[in-house]
Amino acid sequence: MKTHSISKLASLILLATSCLAPTDAWARLPKPIQATAVVLAVDVDSRTLVVKFAKAEKPVLLDWDAETEFLQDAQQVSVNGLKVGATVTLIYKNVSFRNPLLKRVSIPEHAKST
Repeated sequence: MKTHSISKLASLILLATSCLAPTDAWARLPKPIQATAVVLAVDVDSRTLVVKFAKAEKPVLLDWDAETEFLQDAQQVSVNGLKVGATVTLIYKNVSFRNPLLKRVSIPEHAKST
């Protein structure tokens, strides 16, 4: 009977120390991906961009938010500077719970709106 109590106490102590032990497990954010793509559609209301990557068979829908940068010649521009058919350089992150999120869209000089 005493042996059963001692093993129960030892199990309880082991469980308590394992719960209190520090862990080094951290959630890691997805790494940014840089790619070149052709713009197929821009929807300012829903903040989405449809692009076609060179080696992809299907178009990809990307989201953007208030932190997304739209650059032309290293200067910030409006999303309205983005034209259908333009080849752009994108930096985006794949997120598991929605469409990939755009971080930066670089519009080439020759695609500048008039």
